[in-house]
Amino acid sequence: MKIKAGMESVYASLKNEMTQDGRNNAVISYAERWADMMEQQISNGASVSEAAAQTRYEANQENISWFMYGNAVRVLVNFWDHGEELRQWQQQSNRIQQVQREEPQAYQAFDAQSMS
Repeated sequence: MKIKAGMESVYASLKNEMTQDGRNNAVISYAERWADMMEQQISNGASVSEAAAQTRYEANQENISWFMYGNAVRVLVNFWDHGEELRQWQQQSNRIQQVQREEPQAYQAFDAQSMS
């Protein structure tokens, strides 16, 4: 996981603190594994969005909860070299999920248009 320049010591301190607790340790393990998997995809030509979507479930070896997933995303947004792009992807993903819940017919129509 490539840490943002100048944030290495702050991340090391956060990681040291979080790994003292089982749940938080799982968050850090997941975040680092997911970042490594995304970096591999990115090095093969994928965008951050593509890499995130392709690897987020595969990286979940700890069977983390959605709450823990949100914490992992926050860690990556703040410390990972591609954090801002991940934040944008997550924000877009959340908007799509919101539309699916509120207006399933509109989403299906949108999805059908984007597929053609």
